[in-house]
Amino acid sequence: MDGVHSLRINGGCMWAHSTALHVDGPGRIVVSGVDLRSNGDAALVVRNTDSLTVTGCMLGKSGDSWPTVPAAKLEGGRSVLINGCTFDAFGPGIVIAEKMKHFSITSNVFQPSPFEPITDNSAATANQIIANNLSSKTEPAKAE
Repeated sequence: MDGVHSLRINGGCMWAHSTALHVDGPGRIVVSGVDLRSNGDAALVVRNTDSLTVTGCMLGKSGDSWPTVPAAKLEGGRSVLINGCTFDAFGPGIVIAEKMKHFSITSNVFQPSPFEPITDNSAATANQIIANNLSSKTEPAKAE
């Protein structure tokens, strides 16, 4: 998405081989109850937006063949909220880049996995809330 005035996506599936939802432009976007799934890149990539709200969604990949690819990459945007979502166990959950300045990641469930649920690389001066997320680390699967 390169830019919209206002967009609401309610329910359904957005499955893609690269990125299910790529936000890179101005606008107000609300995504709720959507299954976001991809393989070669993160299911959700946020580079720029005025406001993005993601609630009650499922994020991840279609299998374990891409273990280094996170479910979501937050790279920019004026205001980003991810709340009440479920992340699969096939790779890292959310990776937050240095440019993120104003965001909230709360009350999400990360399925048990050996991967980091949230990697926060934002600046110490960022306005952020990362709280009440459920996760547990497991041992990596042994090669047979």
